[in-house]
Amino acid sequence: MLTQQVPPDYRFPFDPYPKSWYVVVRSDALAPGTVTHGTWCGKELVVYRTTSGQVHVIDAHCPHLGAHFGYGGRVEGDDLICPFHDFRFSPSGACTGTPYGKALPKKACVKHYPAQDRNGLVWMWWHPDGGPPEFDVPEVDSTGWTALRTTTWQLRSHPQETNENVADLGHLGVVHGYRKLEVTQPFTPEGPFLRASYSAVRPTEVGGLTLGEVPFEFDAVAAGLGCGYVEARVSTFGVRSRHFVFCTPIDGTKVQLMVGNQLLLPRTLGAVHPLLRWVPLRLLSPLVAAETMRQYEHDVRQDWDIWERKIYVHPPRLAEGDGPIGPYRQWCRQFYRYDTTPAVTS
Repeated sequence: MLTQQVPPDYRFPFDPYPKSWYVVVRSDALAPGTVTHGTWCGKELVVYRTTSGQVHVIDAHCPHLGAHFGYGGRVEGDDLICPFHDFRFSPSGACTGTPYGKALPKKACVKHYPAQDRNGLVWMWWHPDGGPPEFDVPEVDSTGWTALRTTTWQLRSHPQETNENVADLGHLGVVHGYRKLEVTQPFTPEGPFLRASYSAVRPTEVGGLTLGEVPFEFDAVAAGLGCGYVEARVSTFGVRSRHFVFCTPIDGTKVQLMVGNQLLLPRTLGAVHPLLRWVPLRLLSPLVAAETMRQYEHDVRQDWDIWERKIYVHPPRLAEGDGPIGPYRQWCRQFYRYDTTPAVTS
């Protein structure tokens, strides 16, 4: 049976909340001593950072009389304090104080979810049975790269569907305009991770400057179903770009889709366009980063209507050139307790 009740219009034959690490908020949106909240994986949750800087994700409601920690709750030291009766809770979830000066209620415990602060993002681990993390979020070295720019939307989809783009080579030409696509490293599952590399060309324009048909090399990486990114290299210009996709289930119908971008630029952009040779990189860098992010958002928007309206076809009637969609779907099965689809191997 499903791990939780899902809406009647649920479109997929697998659990709406696969086990994985999921992004809940940006790190810089959660200062020490602050509290925020949201709905993720079908549950109302609260995210807070202790005064010492540790992040925690917990059930939103106080076990005492049900007040919501996200509305008026406050942090003192390592404790989260309920806004209703000032009950205090430690990072372990145990009640550490009440205003009454009497014995503490031992059964008043808050459920915590594993959380970590990594790569400028706050992550929570979700497991349908409450199990511990089974893998870790890869550390991304951002030395020399531009600051991570992100945009967050909500849409009707599922993490398996949005991540399937890494295997769906056929849509790259039809939807995104890439040509001469070649596989340079085959689809390679490694436990909860997968990797693949491609090359392609596409007509490109940056800030009104037409660059012609630019050759790209792509290294795609996925870590579970909540984290995926593609590192693109344009060797002609000496430019590298990372395109992140962080897809977090909300309520069985919608997902929180956070997309992000970083750039690693050469010391001069003269190779990109002669007019850029004389502009200081410190002035160009934020402009190029903003333009690259705008283009990335445009690419994601090209997939938007398809994701929101497509259904899951099983078995898919694949054709040569589609890409490793079958192996990708087989790899996804490890993240579910509930999955009624037969195995697909091609």
